[in-house]
Amino acid sequence: MPLKKTADDDQKYKQVVDNIVTKYLNENFDWEDKDFDLLTTMRYDPSLYRGNLALIDAIFEEPVDPSFFYLIDNHVRRINLGIRFFGFKDIGVMTRDILLKHITEAMKQSDMDKLSPCKVRVLVDKTGEVKLDFRGPVDFPLNLNFNTPVTFTAYLDKEPTFVNPFTSFKTTNRTAYETAKERTLSEITSKTPNLDVILYNTAGNVTESTFCNVAFQRDVKNTVTGQHSIRWVTPPLVSGCIEGTMRKNLMDSQLLYEQAIPIKSIVDGEEILLFNAVRGILRAKLLLLSK
Repeated sequence: MPLKKTADDDQKYKQVVDNIVTKYLNENFDWEDKDFDLLTTMRYDPSLYRGNLALIDAIFEEPVDPSFFYLIDNHVRRINLGIRFFGFKDIGVMTRDILLKHITEAMKQSDMDKLSPCKVRVLVDKTGEVKLDFRGPVDFPLNLNFNTPVTFTAYLDKEPTFVNPFTSFKTTNRTAYETAKERTLSEITSKTPNLDVILYNTAGNVTESTFCNVAFQRDVKNTVTGQHSIRWVTPPLVSGCIEGTMRKNLMDSQLLYEQAIPIKSIVDGEEILLFNAVRGILRAKLLLLSK
């Protein structure tokens, strides 16, 4: 005999659906009423300068030379992708010249040490206002070598993260990353600051870390020759990760391959790469927490 659906069943079903829509759709996809800025973080570094002036003269030149900022064109591209996706209607296209003009004016008002590297946070709000935040000096070099010692410990997140625009575009809405760190690192007794969490999506595939893109060593098959080799692979953008400026640079340089990384393929203690445009490339040991 077929089961009869009651009005109470309908109400329970509706409540479940409403909860799912509220938690996973309205909360993450109704961004028009949310307060957030587009964000990109660059590295200012005098050692990167490639102009013709003496360094002591170049740091006071107006506008500031673009070579002081690592991967500046990738950062401009990132801002424009965010402007288009979120539909910031009152904003035109960001260009390198416009960004350098804002940076030059902000540097004149800042007490930053122009002879030392620092982080430059660029924030663009829905009205087109550009805000600059200089943080530093930073005490770590820009490392571009894959063969670097392990300096970080990363833990696989305890729960999956629901993919949404704020995990695909870098903004000041960092809720997904802060939540992952809180639930995963809350019981870690280590006092080292070099801790990170590796996020994964609801399909069980790795996306990124809380502040970097990631790469794993995996077997890659050459589609032409059929030969297999061990390569550094990074999750594809469809996994839900941010297209970091350093990630794009490594992909454009053909130093990384895109490949899905199921969490079931992770080996406890394996070494992975973390990378962003401020620190460069880091190596971490990835640990699995017992459930």
